[in-house]
Amino acid sequence: MSYDDGTVQDRRFVEMLNKYQLKATFNLNSGAFGNQDRLQIGDINVDHSHIESAEVKTLFSRHEIAIHTVTHPDLTKVPDEAILHEVLEDKKALEALAGYPVRGMAYPGGSFSNHVVEALSGTGVAYSRTVVNHRAFHLPEQFLTWHPTCHDNDPDRPALTKKFLDPENREVMLYYVWGHSFEFDMYDNAWEKIEAFCAEISRKPEVWYATNIEIYDYVKAANELRYTELGTVVYNPSALDIYLEAAGEMIVVKGGATVEWTVEA
Repeated sequence: MSYDDGTVQDRRFVEMLNKYQLKATFNLNSGAFGNQDRLQIGDINVDHSHIESAEVKTLFSRHEIAIHTVTHPDLTKVPDEAILHEVLEDKKALEALAGYPVRGMAYPGGSFSNHVVEALSGTGVAYSRTVVNHRAFHLPEQFLTWHPTCHDNDPDRPALTKKFLDPENREVMLYYVWGHSFEFDMYDNAWEKIEAFCAEISRKPEVWYATNIEIYDYVKAANELRYTELGTVVYNPSALDIYLEAAGEMIVVKGGATVEWTVEA
C-alpha cells in the first residue's frame, strides 16, 4: 500500500493500518509540513492540511517514509536542476526526520517521462511509483517506473482482492494498492470501505505484508542468488533469507548460506 502527500488524514489511516497489522509506504512533501489547506476537486471541498514534521518519525514508525518531492511539481515540466533539487532536498529533509536512508519515491501527480527517470540516476532513489494501474499482480519490470495494481477506490478492487486471496494461487503475486488518505473524507462510507478492505486482507499466513523498499530489497536479493550449472546448489550472497521452491518443496536460503538439494532422475 502506498499513500501520498502526508495529509492529516494519515493519522487516522495509520491507526487503522496498525490495528490490522498492515504496512504501507507514505510519500511525503517536506515543503508542505504544517500547511493548512483545502482542496477543491469538482464539487467537493476537502481538508488537505499536512501533518507536522515533528510527528513524522513516530506516526510512520511501522511503515516506510518515501520521497514525493519538496513542493509537488510536475517533474516533466521543470528543468533538470529543479528535478534534482526537489528530489534531493526532500530526501535530505525526510532522512533527518526518519533517521534512516530514504530510498523510495512516488512521482508527484503521477507525472514522469524517460527523461525524468534518467534524471533520478545517481540520486539514491531505488524505486518510484507511478499511477498507471495495471490491475494485475506482477512484479515491476523497472523499479523506477513501478506501476501499482489499482487505486483503493477502483471499482475492480473487490474482484482483484478475491482473485489475489484465492487459495488456489501458486505463483508469486504482488497486490499493490495506492491512494491518498484525504480521499476517504470525500466520498460516502469511504472510511468504512477502506477499513473493510484492511480487515479482509489482513493476517493471512500465506501473505507477506511489506513496504515498497522491503519488496525492492527482497527482489534484488533473489535476483542475486548464484546457482550451479546443474541447478542443484544455490548460494545467497545477501543478508536476507530467500524462499524458493525446489524439487517440489519450499526451502529457505538464509543470508550468506549455500543450499543443496537432490533432483530425482
